[in-house]
Amino acid sequence: MPTITPETGLIQVWKAGATSPEPQTCETPGWPNVTTCGEKMYVNTHFDTKAEAWERVRSSCEAGLSMAARRVEDAERALSNARTEAAEAAKRWAAYREARDEEVTL
Repeated sequence: MPTITPETGLIQVWKAGATSPEPQTCETPGWPNVTTCGEKMYVNTHFDTKAEAWERVRSSCEAGLSMAARRVEDAERALSNARTEAAEAAKRWAAYREARDEEVTL
């Protein structure tokens, strides 16, 4: 249940920030309404309780970490493949030069 700020009569909601919940106020909570600072509220960004916002922050941080780890793994795999391809290309280049040098000296 949202909290009403006594001084203003506005409803306090919590925005899930990048690292912690941020308090905001509004006249009517929920989508498609806006906060008093003009920010549109969505079901996955603004919450009635701080605990719900903390859960969303945690979830977003975990997802970001997981995606970053996958990108690192993909990059390491691509680098390994590129090194293998470069080594094979170097062998082909050496074989070409050897074959060319033998033909030129004949």
